[in-house]
Amino acid sequence: MYWPLSKSGLSSATFAAAAVFVGIHSAADTEYGWAWYGDLVGAYFDSHPAIQQAQVQVADRVHPATDHLSARWQRRDEWYNYRRNPRGQVHVLATLDEGSYDGGNHGFDHPIAWCHDYDGGRSWYTGGGHTRESYGEPLFMQHILGGIEHASGVTAADCGATLDTNFEKVVLDGEAENPIDLAVAPDGRVFFHRAQKGAEGISTGPRIDPLGRTASGIDRLRGRPVGNCPRSRLCPQ
Repeated sequence: MYWPLSKSGLSSATFAAAAVFVGIHSAADTEYGWAWYGDLVGAYFDSHPAIQQAQVQVADRVHPATDHLSARWQRRDEWYNYRRNPRGQVHVLATLDEGSYDGGNHGFDHPIAWCHDYDGGRSWYTGGGHTRESYGEPLFMQHILGGIEHASGVTAADCGATLDTNFEKVVLDGEAENPIDLAVAPDGRVFFHRAQKGAEGISTGPRIDPLGRTASGIDRLRGRPVGNCPRSRLCPQ
């Protein structure tokens, strides 16, 4: 489901003027030769198994399309696999737990609902909605309503939280081995723990400031406090 209903009626110019796209289920199963449309939707359909129960994992419980849902949502539908995983290009609202049904081919990360800003407008898509029964489910109908409200601008939402372009990778220590935990101090310094091979316990790695400069060496925690710092805490050296 999408509007306008044909390529001749939908272009980048008309979309920018309307600034609204809501796609449901088979909106991803059309216009395969039209790259602009494929990017608007987020991903093209690839395949699907038989209709069955599956568990939806809600990743964003603040967006108006998912804020009414619990962390896990059990429902029956025709579950799409897509030609590519759109994560990084869109903000993923929910994924499928492929261990809860048969026929998924994305593995651990299987997006099934997402949104993003695109070419001057707002786009929202859900992979659910194949079965007639879907439109008698209050939770699913609220899911669609929330998507419409977001895309139309009635309800504000952040669809940039998990886009790759909104993040910058900064390497603090290119020689760190086996880091297992980190914390950022109020003054901007970064502390991390790393596992030390062949030694009992764990090690605290070098203390790093935001510019990546090493501030001190390594103290090993062998099941006892270091100074006045308990073993369970990340402590300055």
